[in-house]
Amino acid sequence: MRVVGLIVFAMAVVLTACSGNGTVPATAPPTSVTSSSGVPMTTSDLPTTSQATTTTVDRVAEIEAVLLDLEIRNLQAQVDRDEAAFRAIYANAGFEERSMQAYNEDLFRSMPSSVEVEVVDVLYDDGECVAVLHLTTVDGQRANNGLALITVLELMDGRGWGISFSGEGWACEGPHPFGDS
Repeated sequence: MRVVGLIVFAMAVVLTACSGNGTVPATAPPTSVTSSSGVPMTTSDLPTTSQATTTTVDRVAEIEAVLLDLEIRNLQAQVDRDEAAFRAIYANAGFEERSMQAYNEDLFRSMPSSVEVEVVDVLYDDGECVAVLHLTTVDGQRANNGLALITVLELMDGRGWGISFSGEGWACEGPHPFGDS
């Protein structure tokens, strides 16, 4: 049970890196978006951001693709025991340091056969900072005890998107809970 709890913690805290070179691979968004029940989503099904603009199906697909890319890179970094690749996915040094606890647990010895990410709600999106409520499923098991998790992504200088925060209490607005860098 402790291992399951640690895996859930690791999945909730971190998202992945395929190589140690720090580059962010381009990820094409899926051509269609469906809910977890298999029902196609339309713009009327999608939430609005805190800026009161409608989030399009294409934008939700793009955000899901970014989250999936980060999750896979995170898992690969843990499997490869590549600390530099693990650290490369974080946009905030304070949250990066906090997330090292999951890396140090050495939970993943092989890559899962399937990883899925579903955006439940876009809480904030200004093009440089995105806060989303999402579900992650690894090998058919929902991470975070099956609960949706809030993750904040920020554009990193020349490196693409990175994870800036996960958890309650911050969604791009106001000072960062772990500092600015």
